[in-house]
Amino acid sequence: MNRIIKIGMDVHSTNYTLCAMEPVIGAEDRVFANIQVTPDYKNILMFIEELKLKLGVSDTYDIE
Repeated sequence: MNRIIKIGMDVHSTNYTLCAMEPVIGAEDRVFANIQVTPDYKNILMFIEELKLKLGVSDTYDIE
């Protein structure tokens, strides 16, 4: 199954807030995660990889 996962970022000098959600037609959107991390790009990459594991390795994803 092909899924579209959207990641929102609120960026500040001291931290980033990351939110991952999947839009659902005709229902409420699914929010998978909402976390704060230190401002380092490695934390964003780790967030994406952990999200893929949480959602399942059998699906394919378009992360926007």
